[in-house]
This record gives sequence, structure tokens and C-alpha cells, in this order.
Amino acid sequence: MPFIRFERPEPPAKVFDLATPAHVYWKLLWELGNLKRSEADEENREHLGFDSAYHAYNFAVTAWHLVDWVWAASDGRSREHLAHYFNGAPMAKNANLFDAIACRFRAIHVCGQIANGSKHYIAAWREDPSVEAKVLWVQHDDDPKSDDRIRFAFQRRLAIRDGDSDFRPALDVFKEAVRAWDRMLGNWGFIEDRYIGPDAEPPPWA
Repeated sequence: MPFIRFERPEPPAKVFDLATPAHVYWKLLWELGNLKRSEADEENREHLGFDSAYHAYNFAVTAWHLVDWVWAASDGRSREHLAHYFNGAPMAKNANLFDAIACRFRAIHVCGQIANGSKHYIAAWREDPSVEAKVLWVQHDDDPKSDDRIRFAFQRRLAIRDGDSDFRPALDVFKEAVRAWDRMLGNWGFIEDRYIGPDAEPPPWA
């Protein structure tokens, strides 16, 4: 099992400042916050742009490629622990870890589909036609204080469909991905386990 390091390691040669899976996880939380704020701004009609779509793109890419960081930060003993965590799944290469995580945590699988689709126009990694990302336009209640009711009669909602289910808010799926990463990284020693108690701060997926 990997140990939490208290000294700050040097980042890889082609990375600005980020050096550990924990750093990338904190970036994921930052992106989740950006998405929450952008959707709130759009709901409050402050602007009608692509901000929420940009943040969703960034979140999905980070949630998926955090797997690469975990793999690179693991040694042979750590990978034995990963294999045990995934019920003896092979851990000979990073593709094995991608497969194991995507199989157990559906929200991260969905992030992988969206990340690959966003980067490559189509999902270059194991295309799953059951996953669909969509912007839904839902009717907005009239605002008697607004003089621009035609423009704001509808508002954008980022949504994801997985299989035969109805579209769900993308934010709900992304919160599930954060919860999964929090659980895995805490179990593997890359971040401290989350404190649970009466004075605990609410988790980011609340």
C-alpha cells in the first residue's frame, strides 16, 4: 500500500506544479466547483455561454486520466495492493487499471467516454454507445423582473444518459465519480481517509 508523503515531490518534466495523484484529485474538486458555479450562473441568467460545457469537459478528462497518475505513482508492491482491491484483477499495465476502475465505478467509465469523445470527437477508447452527453433545454419560469423573457424562456441543462435510463444531470454523475475517487485514493494511501463525525465538513459530492 502506498504511503502518504509529507514532502512535496518534484512534478514530472512536462507538468506545471502538479506532482502527485492527490494534486490531480484536488484539481478534480476545483473543476467540480467550477461546474457548480457555472451552472448556478446560468440558472440565475447572468449569462448564456459555454462555461458549464467547458468545465464538464475538463472534469471528465481529469476524472479519467487520474488513473494514469495513480499508475505512475505506484510501484510493484502498490500494484499488488491494487490487484487485491479489484479482487485479483491483473495489474501488468496501466490499461488493466483503467479496465478495473471503469468496470467497478460506472461514473468513471462514463467520464472516460465523455473525455475521449470530447478530445477526439468520438470515444477512441472502447466506444460505448449506451453513454450519451447532451445539452437539454428546459423551460424556465417567467421572471417578472426580466425584460428579456424570450431569450430566457429556456435554460441549458447538461445531462447524461447511460443505457436505457433517462437523462440525469451531469453534475450528479460527476459527483459519483468524485465519491469513487475519494474512496479509492483514501484506501490506497494517496490521500487521508475522510473524517466522518458530527463536526465533519460536507463532502464535495453532497
